Amino acid sequence: MEKFLKLIPVIPEEQKYWFIQTRGLKKGDLTIEKNYIGIRLPVLLNTGQMAAGMADSQGGSERISGEREEYRQLLKIFCCKINQGDLIIVPADEWTKVHFGIVRDGKEEAFPTDKGGWKTGENPGPQWPVMKKREVQWVKSVGMEELDPHLFRLFYTKFPISDAGQYADFIDKSLHDFYIKGGRCHFILHVQRREPIKARHFIPFMNDLLSIADAAADGDDADLDMKVSVQSFGTIELIGQIPNIIITSLVVVALIGGKTKVFGFELDTPGIVGRILEWLNVRKGEKEKEAEQPDLIEKQAERLKTNAENLEIKIPDELQKALQTYLAESGEEKSEKQKVRETE
Repeated sequence: MEKFLKLIPVIPEEQKYWFIQTRGLKKGDLTIEKNYIGIRLPVLLNTGQMAAGMADSQGGSERISGEREEYRQLLKIFCCKINQGDLIIVPADEWTKVHFGIVRDGKEEAFPTDKGGWKTGENPGPQWPVMKKREVQWVKSVGMEELDPHLFRLFYTKFPISDAGQYADFIDKSLHDFYIKGGRCHFILHVQRREPIKARHFIPFMNDLLSIADAAADGDDADLDMKVSVQSFGTIELIGQIPNIIITSLVVVALIGGKTKVFGFELDTPGIVGRILEWLNVRKGEKEKEAEQPDLIEKQAERLKTNAENLEIKIPDELQKALQTYLAESGEEKSEKQKVRETE
């Protein structure tokens, strides 16, 4: 399991989140490039005093003073409060998608060029605007139609940069569908059915899913939580101890995988599937023997698969990638060992 664990994304428990508002900023104030984000510092802030001709009236002076303070607060957060490792959420200019990125250590200042671009170097003088830049590793862009509805509240904040920590769960789910955070594993199934969800499909599926999780748990009082959101495109999230959720996820893939195209993944290693099913039978048998109940594994597996098809369940993309990498690396390792044996 240690090799497989290394393939699962890990979110730091102390992760901080910031939302950078693009609505209301003047054109050119915010720049998003391949490996950085920049905020333009206007002349009225770069110079130690107001530029000549910009404050020809008391009203103009007050306006500039207000803008100056607004930019100061913006840059204080951007340059000082946002730290290396923090995650930033930035809507695209047209609000068609949202960018997620991890802030790296680099901080730079850039200045305008004759061709209308920006370059780093020595400050050419107080009459020029300045761009404050932060190095960013952009990790994902999500279309607005795919974004978790809970995150739409962020877009209406009046602050240019705001702490988005209260939306951490929804941000994490937007970035990953199989991950570890705070010593617990998160396993997210995607419900892709657009038509109304039928209770006769959903309730038995949930019961069977929880039964599998219970069988995988080490003890009846296992630490297991569930979060469900099934409006149109929705999710079913299991959260629990890392070994239990990993075993549950593998059992679910083994039981509803095969060649069913709606899951987008085929687990074609009979040895692994066989061992999982054999283990589940033993584990389930032990618990049901105590409760004097019959073994329902085969019927349960068939029912789970049928209801999953009706709900159009899709397994987590990151679980799929982790399994594919693990199986590929295991196959290469076995091939190398076989070669060594043949040469001995």
